[in-house]
Amino acid sequence: MGACDENGEHCDLLEGLSPGMKRMFFAMAETAVEQINENNLDKPNI
Repeated sequence: MGACDENGEHCDLLEGLSPGMKRMFFAMAETAVEQINENNLDKPNI
């Protein structure tokens, strides 16, 4: 996945994605973080 250089070095996962795919990826990540934060707020502090 992603664009790799010929030396076989580690690649940036997002490097090969189109701008639209990047936007979708970051939107999904942001949503996931918001959901986790909401879930944590719902739990009573022990």
